[in-house]
Amino acid sequence: MAQQVEPAKPAALGLQLSLMPSGQLSLHASQNGMTVDDSADTDTATALAPFFDYALTPNFALGLSPQVIFNVKGSNGTDSATEYDFRARITAQANVSPRLLVFGRVSPAYSIIDLPASFWNQLAGTGVSASSPKGFLVDASIGLNGQIMPNALLGFDIGYQWGFQTLTATGTAGSVDFDLRTRFLHFGIGFAVLFGS
Repeated sequence: MAQQVEPAKPAALGLQLSLMPSGQLSLHASQNGMTVDDSADTDTATALAPFFDYALTPNFALGLSPQVIFNVKGSNGTDSATEYDFRARITAQANVSPRLLVFGRVSPAYSIIDLPASFWNQLAGTGVSASSPKGFLVDASIGLNGQIMPNALLGFDIGYQWGFQTLTATGTAGSVDFDLRTRFLHFGIGFAVLFGS
């Protein structure tokens, strides 16, 4: 039987960098018999996420990991948005050797997309106003954490996230809600310092 990593520390504070080589953006709205339905593959995006985890048991941890995603745009787009994901995370983990853990993680979040200036410039003077897209997001990932020093871990993961954001546009004819869906495959590397007793 694999032994628990020693010394056991209940808390971890770290930083993760993720590459998002593929994904999809889609936009949908339907009102008064008119439908907007469009989608595009994403350009390569990158993400940066500090994180804090606290182990409730040797195999179960809760944490927070706010994330910023850069270069959110379609593969043929010119101007990019920035996405802010305010994520909680639930991690289940198990030792496969004294210094190596395998984990699975689910990260629910509230997501806000900061659209590029060109979008707002196009609306200027049209009499139409719009909100920034925002809404629920969930991410699922699996990976490995290796103990590289007594109080430090290096981790790798692969995962996929699904965003369910909504944008509301308001004009003289009323308001229309647009469903903006974001999808990203991601590969991440992270470093964490362990502390506590």
